[in-house]
Amino acid sequence: MKHSLSPTPVQHRFVMSMTAINPFSRLAERAQTLVTRAVATSVFCASFAAPAATCPPNLPPSATPDSAYTVNADDTVIHIATGLMFKRCNEGRSGVNCATGSTTLNIWPGALTASRNSTFAGYSDWRLPNLQELRVLLNDSCHTPSINDTVFPNTASSPTWSSTTYTQAGNASAWIVDFSDGQSSPLDKNTGNYAVRLVRAGGVFDAVPTRILNIDDSDTGSRYQPATDGILLLRYLLGYRGAALIATARGISPQRDATAVELHIQRYIDSKAFDVDGDNQVLALTDGLMIVRRLLGLSGTALTAGAKQGSRTDDEVRDAIDLLKP
Repeated sequence: MKHSLSPTPVQHRFVMSMTAINPFSRLAERAQTLVTRAVATSVFCASFAAPAATCPPNLPPSATPDSAYTVNADDTVIHIATGLMFKRCNEGRSGVNCATGSTTLNIWPGALTASRNSTFAGYSDWRLPNLQELRVLLNDSCHTPSINDTVFPNTASSPTWSSTTYTQAGNASAWIVDFSDGQSSPLDKNTGNYAVRLVRAGGVFDAVPTRILNIDDSDTGSRYQPATDGILLLRYLLGYRGAALIATARGISPQRDATAVELHIQRYIDSKAFDVDGDNQVLALTDGLMIVRRLLGLSGTALTAGAKQGSRTDDEVRDAIDLLKP
């Protein structure tokens, strides 16, 4: 039985009229908001414990329930799906429910140094998590903070540094995850003081970003291709499985069979890596379509027209996709 994707929705979205916007003004506006919030947070954290998260009843169940973690007696936490070990408290906090002390805020170089110098719980290989590692902690069903605050108590609703450099700004900025609302943004490495959460080890993500969009795990010459990796992702999101998923859609010397391709894609759906527009869902005709467009070399409104549902700017969508293909 021959399976094919209907081109009609894709063609329709590609030719939709494009509205002129200025994504840089929106990015600057968000950066200013984060800076203002960080200043407020630094004052707040000095004297008070963070309030409990707000979890509206109309949102879906948490993707990071208590059962997703193992909380150890030494105040380290294992994220079961990835094997990553996180320090339970933000830097500067300690004790029962992380209620002792106040959250330490650092510029990015200071955050890197603090993480590398830590010997917490007897481990000497702590580091700053990369963007994908930090995002696995997000609880999209809650805000202020957007994290499981039973497992990670007294987490300040503020930006937290990742180790991932924002390559579109001459390496002057790095990505943060804002645990007030779950959004990610690049901010200047040397002017912003933000929170730090340590990580070590792990089984899924590497300190060097994983080639998530090399979906078939093929040779260098056929990585990140719209006709292979892009089609595999679209087919999976449209419900194709098994032989119908991979038929004529893998590159040179692929290392993943149909089952491995399915597991790979689902792993990064669960971690929200494929949620490139930031709307807390991964859909074929939104995230999948934009990923294929980016693999075709599109950017700006040509990348997002008719497909973007979340609050990210066109440039932020582009950068979220590019992080998946280092």
